[in-house]
Amino acid sequence: MSSLSISTGLVSGINYDDVIKALTARSEAVIARHEAKVTEYEGTKQGIDIFQSQLVAMSINAATLKSKNTFGQLTINNPDTSQMTVRSTNAATAGTYVFQALQKSATQQVLSRGYASSTQTIGAGQITIARGGAVSTSTPSELINNGSGINRGKIRISDRSGATAEVDLTKVVSMQDAIDAINNTSGIAVDATSVNGRIVLLDTSGSTTSNLTITEVNNGSTAQSLGIRQSVASSTLTGDSIYQLDQNFTLDLLNDGLTFRGFTGATDLKMTTADGSTFEVNLDGVTTIKDVLDKINGATGNSGKVTASLENDRFVLTDTTTGAGSLVVEDINNATITKVLGLDPAATGGVLTGRKLIAGMNSVLLRNLNGGAGVTAGEISITDRTGKTTNLNLSTAESLDEVLYAINTATDTNGQRLSLKATVNDVGTGIKIVDSSGSTTSNIQISDVTGTLAADLKITADVASNTVNSGSLNRRFLNEGSALADYAPDGSTVSTGSFQITDGAGNVGIITISANVQTIGDVIDRINANSTINIKAQLNKTGDGFELIDESGGTGKIKVEELNGGTTAKDLRILGESKVNGSGQQAIISRNAIVLDVTSTDTLENVVTKIKAQGAFANASIINDGSSFNANRLSISSALSGKAGNLMFDDTGLGIGFSTIVQGQDAVLRLGGSDNSFLVSSQTNTFTNVVTGINIDVLKTGTTPVEITLSPKKDAIKEELTKFVENFNAVIDLTKELTKFDPETQERGILQGSSVVQRTMQRLDALLFTQTGPATSTVRSLVGMGIKYNTEGQLEIDEDKLDDLLESNYADLTTFFSESATGFGKRLEDAVDSLTDTVDGTFILQKNAIDTNINDINERVENLQALLESQKTRILNQLVAMDSAISSLNNQQESLTAILNSNNKN
Repeated sequence: MSSLSISTGLVSGINYDDVIKALTARSEAVIARHEAKVTEYEGTKQGIDIFQSQLVAMSINAATLKSKNTFGQLTINNPDTSQMTVRSTNAATAGTYVFQALQKSATQQVLSRGYASSTQTIGAGQITIARGGAVSTSTPSELINNGSGINRGKIRISDRSGATAEVDLTKVVSMQDAIDAINNTSGIAVDATSVNGRIVLLDTSGSTTSNLTITEVNNGSTAQSLGIRQSVASSTLTGDSIYQLDQNFTLDLLNDGLTFRGFTGATDLKMTTADGSTFEVNLDGVTTIKDVLDKINGATGNSGKVTASLENDRFVLTDTTTGAGSLVVEDINNATITKVLGLDPAATGGVLTGRKLIAGMNSVLLRNLNGGAGVTAGEISITDRTGKTTNLNLSTAESLDEVLYAINTATDTNGQRLSLKATVNDVGTGIKIVDSSGSTTSNIQISDVTGTLAADLKITADVASNTVNSGSLNRRFLNEGSALADYAPDGSTVSTGSFQITDGAGNVGIITISANVQTIGDVIDRINANSTINIKAQLNKTGDGFELIDESGGTGKIKVEELNGGTTAKDLRILGESKVNGSGQQAIISRNAIVLDVTSTDTLENVVTKIKAQGAFANASIINDGSSFNANRLSISSALSGKAGNLMFDDTGLGIGFSTIVQGQDAVLRLGGSDNSFLVSSQTNTFTNVVTGINIDVLKTGTTPVEITLSPKKDAIKEELTKFVENFNAVIDLTKELTKFDPETQERGILQGSSVVQRTMQRLDALLFTQTGPATSTVRSLVGMGIKYNTEGQLEIDEDKLDDLLESNYADLTTFFSESATGFGKRLEDAVDSLTDTVDGTFILQKNAIDTNINDINERVENLQALLESQKTRILNQLVAMDSAISSLNNQQESLTAILNSNNKN
């Protein structure tokens, strides 16, 4: 039998480590290629980040260049810094402006008579310091001639004696200024006044040699605009009507500034016509006379039954229906329209002719005197101290200037003028009548013939004195429509909250003043609506607030107490207990004034303390004037400067003798260099936005105008453009570095070949060459203004061309860069944002794509590494199996060999 031979070297030549090394080497080569790609991607991302950081600097340029503030920086040239200081904001426009300070503002100050010491008692009585109530006003000159104003300049006046003087009216702001300027002119015997919207000149020379004549100076038109360019052979020159209403007048100019009260969403007036039909009128949103007329004429249900018109400074309602009834107009829904708009007279013959809506120039309406109770007009009798007497029919008078004028021009039966002059009194709250005859033949005698006009004006008299003074006529300056915004004692708004009222019978009611309570009328309604107390709230008798009257029939006092620690009652000036009023009723009177009850033991020092405790709109102190006799004086000044800060004083017979040392006045600034240039006034010496973006502080009155030049800060603008060019060139340099390629060394920039760089530069280049703006503009592109590439591929600025544009075409330059929609700054910002936006900008999208690629590669590398380990394990298992099989075969071979050997032996 042949022998069997099995080789044991079939796998002995296979080395496991060599197999694994070979497999690992191949895998690592693949992984290395992937990791190299990741490194390349990371470099690209780094390059994009570097590129982006440089573009962020350009975004700062964009923000600066699109801002009007950049081009609004102005240099101010003020040749007279002693007259005014000038400041500009970014809203100002470069140019030349002319201003002249005509008047500085002043704060009212009054002094009392002298007292021996500050601790001297001053007697018992009452001192009232009010923020309103004057019976003379200052009609703004811009309201004259239907809002056209007056032509400022100079006029020449010749009185009847032939004396002549020029009157300077170049600084007139109000019509009172014009009248004062005439009356303060020396060298002529003329008194100026006004009545029924006309200026009237009264010759007091007593001569008839010449006419009373007013002419222009330097071919002006001032006298004509004032309606007084005339020559009359009379002692009275009555000008043309220059002050009358038209439909464009705003409602706040009517009724001495007292406004009506209505409720938004509710109708305000009810009209009943002759045929018995009715309709209601909603006055929501009205601001002018025309608005009111339109609301009435267009009211639902009117349909032409009532036509409303403006005639002779009053509303006229005409009932076109027929029937047994009469036209009736009434307030509804707690509105206060009819009295304020003069619609409260009865209709006659189907026509309701309203009351006058405005007083004469510089005057007030009679219906607002005596706390709003008005007067009963009629005929009065007056006699001067020479005995000349006459009756004056004032039955149709509606304005105080009509009364004063009638007295001042009164003549007796022989045509002789009475020696009486009626004017506003020294404290401004009433009138005084002065006899200038020097005679003592008769008393001044003033009495009513019909009506109660003289009594209502408090001028009835039969006195051996040269003066009759009415005292305060209590002109109403607050009504139901007056706001609570400045009613509190410190001049602030009334705080919201609740207070408790106890009436004379002990009944208690809680009143809540919410944010919806806006006016005095709202407060009155809240109190009257409380059914648990018998208190009547109404406007007070002094015209400056409201009052609470006890109608409970009880014997106690009214008590008003705060609730929950509030200050509402205090702000409304009703906190505390009632006193007995002039009608014997328990009453708490709220007055928008400082009211001091002075006792017989009060000294000057006590009065100062009381004034300081009551309110913030007046300052009080004691001054020593240095005189050897009675040197101590009470000084009171307004807390507010300007005309609006003027206060009214009344000492009700204490004899304090207040005299005005400084009258509050507004600062006045002329805009322009001519006499007829526009004038503006300010309560302080600061004029804000006198011209858009220009603020002026007046330091002193100027004798000549000041030419102020505002010119662009060219260096600042050039600096910003230089920064832009530098940053743009930095982007160009960075682009070259990031995209470079050296063919010899094969060195590449990290963004070499990247399309993002190419797209970015194309976008930026387009900004340089793209034209924008109107075709007529001198600046439509950067290249067109001299910013362009030089031969080295860098941007540069043509300095001469830019300087020329800054000098001659600044407006076009400003528009090109800062126009909000298409300006270069906005387009640069948009371009940079489109590249660098962190959400959807080109760079972030590119980096996101790179991150996706990197993630894909890293995932592949991880997969390769896992596959390698799997292959290692599989090969190892295969080799182990092979070794086992070979070992088994070898064992079998050995067994077979042993058997063969045994057989051979046998």
